[in-house]
Amino acid sequence: SSFLCFHLYIDAPNFLESLQGKKSTDCHIVVSNHNFETTPSPEELGSLVASIQACGADIVKFVTTANKITDVAPVFKILSRSQVSMYVFSSRSSFESLFLYLKVPGLRHIFL
Repeated sequence: SSFLCFHLYIDAPNFLESLQGKKSTDCHIVVSNHNFETTPSPEELGSLVASIQACGADIVKFVTTANKITDVAPVFKILSRSQVSMYVFSSRSSFESLFLYLKVPGLRHIFL
């Protein structure tokens, strides 16, 4: 398998349109968003996941910044409800990881 990665607001809208009907079945599209300041609310994260899916992503990826330990709660809420493949990373700073989570429906989930 191969993966193509795009940022939601920079690359995805225009480039993914040009891929329609051209990508092979073993190629997976990852669309991501990075928030280096905060962790959005569950509602905002839900809207973000929906926007990423609407772009045609096979895998949803988002990165958040947890300023306090309770900031990861909205992320877990989204993960528990989502039915799509996800790659989620949350940290307190660019050097300190709180968690990394991979979710692929039908496969075992990986929590690091």
